[in-house]
Amino acid sequence: MIRNSIRSCAMNSCLIIRFSSLGDLAMCLPVINTACIQNPDTSFTLLTRKRFAGLFERVEQLQLITPDIDEQYRGIIGLRKLAKELNISGYDRVIDLHDVLRSRILTFGCHQKKIFRVDKCRKDKQAIIQQKSNTPLRPMRALYGDVFKKAGYQLHDEVCRSYVFPTSHPDIEDLQANTGTPNVGYAPFAAHAQKAIPMDISIKLLEALAVRGIIVHLFGGQDDLQDAQILEKKILGTNFVGRYGLEKELDIMSQLDMMISTDSSSGHLAALTQTPVMTIWGATDYKLGFAPRNSSIQDYYVPGANLDCHPCSVYGKKRCKTRDLACLSNIDAKFIADTIYQQLKFIH
Repeated sequence: MIRNSIRSCAMNSCLIIRFSSLGDLAMCLPVINTACIQNPDTSFTLLTRKRFAGLFERVEQLQLITPDIDEQYRGIIGLRKLAKELNISGYDRVIDLHDVLRSRILTFGCHQKKIFRVDKCRKDKQAIIQQKSNTPLRPMRALYGDVFKKAGYQLHDEVCRSYVFPTSHPDIEDLQANTGTPNVGYAPFAAHAQKAIPMDISIKLLEALAVRGIIVHLFGGQDDLQDAQILEKKILGTNFVGRYGLEKELDIMSQLDMMISTDSSSGHLAALTQTPVMTIWGATDYKLGFAPRNSSIQDYYVPGANLDCHPCSVYGKKRCKTRDLACLSNIDAKFIADTIYQQLKFIH
């Protein structure tokens, strides 16, 4: 069901389009929030999937439209119907933060001067994949900000960097926030096997963290429930996988001392709450621009950095050429546990 936005005739109107993924929407959040704050004369509306709406419910001055693009507005005919119902051509500006076939179908027929699309630097990303370049690219969150600036909106980078998701800090009994006892989140899962930490390595890592007295809590989505049930036997904390919605999960993450994550949404979500994030990179690489906000090179663990085939994929979708996932099998669980332990010493 679409929640209609209300556009004032006296205000400029801007439609923002981004349907997926959760990690990318988490990167978009600080940018969109800043745009709403610094451009009060503009009525902003975000077109996205309903399951991601919780990320943006606390953004003031932002309207949400969450159509069912998988069923009700499926395919070219459905998308054109949606574009007509929303009167997309009637917006003063359209900011396309997705730039995929679906968003281009929606904006087909709109005056091109009012449409501003994200530059994903696809050629630069492929240059890294093809081993033609080793220069880190600008973060995707910066590229999202560029679109708003190009559209003529005020957007100060320092305001984006200082954004913190407004959590409510509920009393969650399952989070054993005992004085002096570190709480660490662990999200070894990913949509693609080329980014997920293998089960045997996860078990070794969790055992190593438990020996060091670190309370670990599991995070992930509904698709990770089965694997999470195996891993929860190895942790001192709680299995939060698939238990709560986005807002409550962010509340929990805000109380962690650290998050260990793959190149997936959990790292980006934790970063929104200013929780330090250590990311473990398999087939992908932080140089492609998808590292969590407010992180630096010492927060990235790239076990396959010395492999000739690394990185082999921008999004982790490509099948491993050598079939052995060497970039993941090279993960040193003891090294990670020691690194986390040393970093937590400065917190407690």
